[in-house]
Amino acid sequence: MQVWASYEDTIANKNIHAIPYFVFTEGGRGGGPFRPDGGGTRHVTVRGSADVQTFVEVFETLSQAATAA
Repeated sequence: MQVWASYEDTIANKNIHAIPYFVFTEGGRGGGPFRPDGGGTRHVTVRGSADVQTFVEVFETLSQAATAA
């Protein structure tokens, strides 16, 4: 209960209202889904609530793509 109370207090004090949403772009060059033209680069989106393995797979995939380029 103490952990949950601390979490709830942090959310209230920091004015947090949503789970983070991460956008990773291939090659690290701007773009992504929030640009008017879609950025023209491949992007991967991940909700902050995703498990660790999901983030690892995204990083490995983008790393392999960068190495191949």
